[in-house]
Amino acid sequence: MRAEIAALDWPRGALWALLESEEQDEPLAGQDHRDTVDSLHYPLRGRLAGPQCYVAAELRVHRDPTNLRDYKEPDILVALGVADAVRPRYELWVEGKAPDLVIEVLSPSSLENGDLTEKRDWYRREGVREYVVLDPSGDFAPEPRLQAWLLGDRPDGSADRYRLAAGETLWSGLIPFGWRVVDDWVRAVDRASGEVFPLIGDVEPRLRREVALRQEAQGQARLAEEQARQAQEQARLAREQARLMAEREQAARQEARAAEEREHLARREAQEAAARERQSVEREQLARAEALQAQGRAEREAAARRALEAELDRLRGQR
Repeated sequence: MRAEIAALDWPRGALWALLESEEQDEPLAGQDHRDTVDSLHYPLRGRLAGPQCYVAAELRVHRDPTNLRDYKEPDILVALGVADAVRPRYELWVEGKAPDLVIEVLSPSSLENGDLTEKRDWYRREGVREYVVLDPSGDFAPEPRLQAWLLGDRPDGSADRYRLAAGETLWSGLIPFGWRVVDDWVRAVDRASGEVFPLIGDVEPRLRREVALRQEAQGQARLAEEQARQAQEQARLAREQARLMAEREQAARQEARAAEEREHLARREAQEAAARERQSVEREQLARAEALQAQGRAEREAAARRALEAELDRLRGQR
């Protein structure tokens, strides 16, 4: 998977982030685990997949569109009533239902991943109806190699129905298939015919290529969706940045208008103050002129009185 991711043209930071995420998500299982999963997947897909049934291997099941890290990745899932298609992930809010059947093949990481406890609780809460746990070598489970639960609707699991193999075969309660351990390998069994399907390594190369191509298509679809999600996030951040810039520009324009209005008001107040100053000067000049005129009149009247008094004195002297 890392080689397939690295072959794509991704920005270096996003590429390594995805590689690290993929590395952390991959189970700590070997080739025997992968061969077992493939050997159980191809008969179910070949016999069941179609317009009313979806079968997938190692596909993430997501339950929260706001938290894509909240998922489980069953080894095999079967969803009845869901059309077959290439999906990058199984999203419960898109499909409208949980897978009906989930199969886990135990591996060294199974106890750490909670295959026998936590995963079963998770699937029960989301509506999975049958949970099958297979331990081909008997090394990883303290219980029988083949076991299943018909999951009930009680969160504590008290409504679950625990089932073991009937003889050599553990039969599904939902699909016409079962599972049987043969030479430390789990093999799928057709319930109607009793046919025990061969391991993937014994199947003709064409079918192996088909399985590989489908897994590659799922991986590429998942990567393409992740790339689209990152592009959407970048677009959202760009829109947010543009919005903030627009808000800052609008605030700057508003501040410029306010400054212009303050400047205009200051000029008008200065003009009004200058006009008041001119009016004060004019009133002062007018008062000064009126005072001078009054002084002139007073001086003229005094001179006239003196002249009149002098004339009266002269006339009195002639008598």
